[in-house]
Parts: sequence; C-alpha cells; structure tokens
Amino acid sequence: MKTTFKDILKKILENPVLLSVALLIVAVVILFAMTEITRQPDLRDDAKVVVRIDRAQLQATVAASAAARTKGLSGTESLGENRGLLFVSGQREIPVIYMHGMNYPIDIIWISQGTVSEVTPDVQPQPGVPEDQLTKYHPAGPADQVLETPAGWAAKQSVQPGDPVKISSL
Repeated sequence: MKTTFKDILKKILENPVLLSVALLIVAVVILFAMTEITRQPDLRDDAKVVVRIDRAQLQATVAASAAARTKGLSGTESLGENRGLLFVSGQREIPVIYMHGMNYPIDIIWISQGTVSEVTPDVQPQPGVPEDQLTKYHPAGPADQVLETPAGWAAKQSVQPGDPVKISSL
C-alpha cells in the first residue's frame, strides 16, 4: 500500500505527540531562516564582506578603526578585479579621502544609510605631491560608509546614486 502525503498529514493531526514535533520543527526552521535574514555582517578591521550594489557585487576588506581608515589602500599594488576596501565609521559624517601612498587609480563610492549617495570615478594617484597638498575628496553630504574599488568598476557596473547597498559576511 502506497502512503500519500494526505495519509501522513492525517496521522500527524490525529496524534498530539506527532503534531507537537511537527510544529516544533516548523518553528525551528522559521527561527533559523529569520536569524539568517537578520544576521549582521562582521564590520571589524580586516573582515571580509560581500558588498552588493543593486545587481553588482564585489568582495571587500573592512577598514573600521581610525588607523585602518587612515592607511586605506596606501602602499598596495592593486585591488584586483571585483575587490574593494569598505570604510566603516559607525556614524554619518563627511569623510575625506586622499591618495597618500597610492599606486593606482580608484573609484570612490559614497554610501549613506544603505544607499549610494555619490560616485567619484577614476581618482588618480598623485606621486611626488606632498601630503598636505594632495587633492581631498569628500561627498556633498554625510556618509556612513565609503567603498573604494578599481577605477572604472562603478561605470562598468552602472553604479549610480540611489542604488541600494547590501553588505553581508563572506
């Protein structure tokens, strides 16, 4: 005799113990799903995260402390394709980026409350320029995160103000 879903459901509903177990399993699955949906990413120095901007995504390293944000990408040779550095300040402010010790151009994506607020494309290094004379880049309004990507990435991915940003742990 073949057991159907209807037969199994009838046995569960008629047996209080089976019904309790089934409800407990459903509750655990829902709790697990809700935990995964609301889980906050690790935003400490050197953590690896996935940054999704609209339909584009890249892997980024987090710079959260003042020292890590000051160092930024200084002294590095390249970012690599679909890689970035995510500056996290924990508060909305007018951040300032300058190209001290930079060896390659970048795009700067300013993020405010989970949305791209501005994009500063193709920011060039300034070798030989004294630090106090470097061009300073900042958004027109407050931002709580800044994403540096390889130059041209923002245009290639059609990143623009208003795009939603989602950050998740790797």
